[in-house]
Amino acid sequence: MSRGNIGAHLAGQSATFLRFCVVGGAGYVTNLVVFWPLVHTAHMAGALAYCVAYLCGFLVALAGHRYWTFAQTDASVVGQGTRYFVVSALVLGAGVVVFEIEVAVGISQVLAQAISLAIVTPLSFGLNRFWAFRAHV
Repeated sequence: MSRGNIGAHLAGQSATFLRFCVVGGAGYVTNLVVFWPLVHTAHMAGALAYCVAYLCGFLVALAGHRYWTFAQTDASVVGQGTRYFVVSALVLGAGVVVFEIEVAVGISQVLAQAISLAIVTPLSFGLNRFWAFRAHV
């Protein structure tokens, strides 16, 4: 790969990561906006509220990543959706474990939820970029 190609590749990856962060931010805000009232108004158990809020963020992010972040609309939505679901389930599991540890050491549920999402985001990006929304060759 020539120097010009490397520069263009890095610029493309930076743009993809920026789009990932914007879409992820929308999913994250959706997640937090759903989580707070479930815990504080509906008095739902923290781990269950985490899962419900995560599902809402999942749906927002799936659409954003498919159509904008990775722009891989030529691939099967069923295949992408299935892979994205598997990635999200793995990330959800990791996030719930982190969340429960944080709550056990005395961090409030809302703060623990926000922190755990931030911690698992790099795992989510890597798996989505290189598996769930991989470009077909």
